[in-house]
Amino acid sequence: MIINLLSCCNSQTDTQKGVKTETVIDDKQDTSDSDKLIIDNMEIDTFQNNSIFASTLDKFYDTSDYYISLYYRTEYNETVANEITTKNVREITSGLEETRLQIDNNLAKRHLLVDNLDTLLIFNDKQELIDTIYRKDYEYYDAMTTSELIATYSGKDNYENNLVISCNYSDKYVIKKTPDFIIDSNYIDLIIKKLQLEKKFVFGSGFTIINNDTISFISYSDYQTNDTKVYILKNSDLINSITKDFIIRDLQPVPLYDNDKLIYLGFANVPETDIEWTALIGIDKNTLRIKFYDRNRIE
Repeated sequence: MIINLLSCCNSQTDTQKGVKTETVIDDKQDTSDSDKLIIDNMEIDTFQNNSIFASTLDKFYDTSDYYISLYYRTEYNETVANEITTKNVREITSGLEETRLQIDNNLAKRHLLVDNLDTLLIFNDKQELIDTIYRKDYEYYDAMTTSELIATYSGKDNYENNLVISCNYSDKYVIKKTPDFIIDSNYIDLIIKKLQLEKKFVFGSGFTIINNDTISFISYSDYQTNDTKVYILKNSDLINSITKDFIIRDLQPVPLYDNDKLIYLGFANVPETDIEWTALIGIDKNTLRIKFYDRNRIE
């Protein structure tokens, strides 16, 4: 089933408000200034109305609050970071294991990429839309293993690690299931042997069927030679490979339809470290080339 993303957002928002409405979009409406944000007489370029964010939800321990990591609009700047985390902040929790500070909304909007994050659509592992959550605050979160700027949300239990997609009020994209990568050790063993790789250095793999072709990926990292690659194969033939300083442990399908690309969340980490993150990835349906979307946003 194919559902327009715009309809999804409108339907979920109306349900939350308890009001049944019909939304009419005027295609001729002037939106020439919709990608500008004015804060304290400062004009800021934004992704508003033309980008979709996708990631997974993290959860605070022993609360009903969830959060996603935020990105800076431009490169990291220590002066800006200090301003965000010290000016007009309000303490939410403070302890030995974690501290949460609510940060100033205007500073967040000025310096952080927060466009289209007020409403998030939640999907289960079957790529089905199951709920909607709404932003509470922007925060600075400091814990024993992490320190980051985040947007927080309240929701039901058991949404931790679920896929979320931002509500984007545009009819460019539709919700449609993306082929899932399946792990089959026997099939992958054949690929490993064909590529002459050592199995102990394979950290992620899977295959799927696209247009009657078997598409597979192998994420490989030999720490002895610093050789780290992701291989893409079609019907067991090597089509493409990329060299990165990180591995992709798994690819989770993102149910967004794109004419040219299949969209996935890649669970990435740097070998021999605790550094890990989710990367939004597109695989070209024709060339099988891999695209890493900047700051997890599709424009």
